Amino acid sequence: VSSGGNVYSASGAFSDSPFLGPAFTPNVLNVRSRAEYESLSHFLWIAKDLSWWVAVEMEDRLPVFLIACAKGVTVLVAFLLLAHTADALLVARRDTEKKGSFSLTNLDGETVTKLGLVFWVLAMTVWSFGDMFYPDPEARIGAEVHLFSLDSSPGVEGPDSSRWWAAWSMAVGVFVLAAFWGSEAVAICRQGVSGVDRTEEPRDPPTGAGPPT
Repeated sequence: VSSGGNVYSASGAFSDSPFLGPAFTPNVLNVRSRAEYESLSHFLWIAKDLSWWVAVEMEDRLPVFLIACAKGVTVLVAFLLLAHTADALLVARRDTEKKGSFSLTNLDGETVTKLGLVFWVLAMTVWSFGDMFYPDPEARIGAEVHLFSLDSSPGVEGPDSSRWWAAWSMAVGVFVLAAFWGSEAVAICRQGVSGVDRTEEPRDPPTGAGPPT
């Protein structure tokens, strides 16, 4: 915590920066706060999963037209969610203090979290499209996904399965998060050895802020 009461993350991100709007997506809903921005992401995610469930689980119970509508809604909302998540990544990068090259040594926790979510949303999109348009054979439902295997036998989900590609996308997202927080842990350990306090780095006050009290 700075002397002015502003909160910073361990990697230097300014958490109280004002919300400046989306980075590249049109602000058709006039979103004015971070809470509304995050709420829109949650809504899109829930809508995608619900329509995906209807398209797959209710296929034998609802008319073909309604299933086609559910699939169309899933595709539409999935692309909207992908765009929103990519936009959230750029917003996080834009609104933090750590500028410069895009590397793990120059990122904050918010940006890395959004980057991990991009891979997660991409994984869920691939999985849902596979479920709806290229479903696995009944004999392979519940089979294990072997990430490092190119086998596509009936008992193994390989590269011809959407779940295999989704699992790889998830793995990349997890690796990004693990690499960042691993580097943070190493930095904290080095800080303890050297006695340097990372939270006391000098920073310019936010625009319009008065003197610290």
